[in-house]
Amino acid sequence: MSDHAAPAHAAHDSSQPAPWLANAGFALGIIGVILCATIKLSPVGFLAGAGALTLSVLGLGQALAQSRYSKTAVAGLFCGILVVTFWLIVRHDITSVAGGREAWPSWML
Repeated sequence: MSDHAAPAHAAHDSSQPAPWLANAGFALGIIGVILCATIKLSPVGFLAGAGALTLSVLGLGQALAQSRYSKTAVAGLFCGILVVTFWLIVRHDITSVAGGREAWPSWML
């Protein structure tokens, strides 16, 4: 029966918490998704999504350097990519944002 057992090095220890960078990236990703869903705050959601991408990549690198796998870093990457892609597609079609279009930098809108 032990012929089909997985090797010991292939098992991931899920008892260790995820790196704080991965957790912060995931939190920013969720915040970015919520802010992009409210169209008036979508520029702030874009910034949160960009931060989520950065922190999640760093958190995933930190987890892999410690021979761990971080699902929260992957989830943060997914949320960040979703938010940034949404913003790049619809930013020209948004007619009103919080504070008016003049209050935001031209590169953002």
